[in-house]
Amino acid sequence: MLAVSPSFYAGPDNVKMTMATNLAEMELTDHNRESLFDGGVLVPLLHMFSHNDLQVKTVAIKALRNLSSSKKNGQEMIRQGAARPLLNLLFNQSLHTTGLWEDVAAIIMQLAASTISQDSQTPVLLLDFDDDVSRLFNLVSVPQSAVQVQQNIIQTFYSLCQTPSASFIRTKLIEVCILLKLSAPTTARNVFLLNHDSSALNRQITQHCQCQDI
Repeated sequence: MLAVSPSFYAGPDNVKMTMATNLAEMELTDHNRESLFDGGVLVPLLHMFSHNDLQVKTVAIKALRNLSSSKKNGQEMIRQGAARPLLNLLFNQSLHTTGLWEDVAAIIMQLAASTISQDSQTPVLLLDFDDDVSRLFNLVSVPQSAVQVQQNIIQTFYSLCQTPSASFIRTKLIEVCILLKLSAPTTARNVFLLNHDSSALNRQITQHCQCQDI
């Protein structure tokens, strides 16, 4: 099992930065990632993520991106409340450093994937506010969004439409189109085509959103 030095919890900031940088750059198996989470690495990373210093925050985000690709870790991050500050940062369009935005969007995508086929009787939910769906989907059409950010968001919805909250997600996506009259790209529209009645759902999206292929 990989162990985390006590310095990561109580050491000086420069030591924490070095250790978080190492976590961001290490090539890890899912077993390694989960061992690190079992060892308590999430708490200091979330503390660093909440830091006002952008450099500290960025290093923590990169480490979380590496560690969150494990399904178990993704679910644990959601349980520990990591999703909300990450979503808020993604929604904050004043932080348009491309690398940071891409990292956060990638983490959100991985958290969404972790919620597919959950074993728990009490499934974790990534989007728990009514306006989360619309705010996240709107980022697909933000002109300054990087292509990778847009693709990660679309993949996030693709994953969410395979989770226990799929019905809620699809309903909110339809409402977004109706209210905002979005002209969605084909790639975004394809997010909706995910179940046995996808053709009927697609007709609703096309009718209400006036979607056009581009």
